[in-house]
Amino acid sequence: MEPQIISSSDTAAFQSEAAFEIRLPARGGVRKSATLRLPTDVEWAGRQRAIKTVQHRLGPGQTQTETEGVEAADAALLRRLLVDEDGEYLDAKGPAGTRDPFDEDEAAELIHRLTKAEVDADPAHSGDSITVSLSVLGGVITAHELRVPTLKQLRKHRKGSFSFVDLRRGRMQMKVNVDEFCRFYDELSATTQGYEGRVPAPHKMAVVSEVLAVLDEIEGEDDPKR
Repeated sequence: MEPQIISSSDTAAFQSEAAFEIRLPARGGVRKSATLRLPTDVEWAGRQRAIKTVQHRLGPGQTQTETEGVEAADAALLRRLLVDEDGEYLDAKGPAGTRDPFDEDEAAELIHRLTKAEVDADPAHSGDSITVSLSVLGGVITAHELRVPTLKQLRKHRKGSFSFVDLRRGRMQMKVNVDEFCRFYDELSATTQGYEGRVPAPHKMAVVSEVLAVLDEIEGEDDPKR
């Protein structure tokens, strides 16, 4: 089934199975655009694994974080997501000449816009649930109600969401576990509004990160020592 191609600015609900036309800012009188589908959770996890985040310990209480490989990872992912005017995925056609010419910086910008997931308002905490509003591609506002996790659920997520490897010369490499973020979201999800289709992994990760921030604030308010 060919994806429905829609503009990135004309959706009433976020249509996860559609292909989106995204326009880059004009450069030198030329305005490039691309039609992209959303990455699957597996594809997004692969993109995250290709990115290298390293923390340098500079001294007591001081660290420097460097992220490498974002542009290359986004360029590789872009080739899988590009859709032509016939609704066919260009990566399946083979020769590189059949693909639109986007450099790594353009690819990074396209992926950034495609996977936009920005918190739109202060989360609403009511009883045993937290609701997070996201502004996503096309200006669509989506709402995600998640149940407040138990201490056991929270500890399991925090243990599995990131992995760390000690490197030489006071450095540490950090990896994000996309599967764990998605699993945690699915485990806690109560209601979702503003979608036609699945909730993409980047959206789930943004919601979970915001919920964890809210829980940290609540914990701080309850701790008399803070």
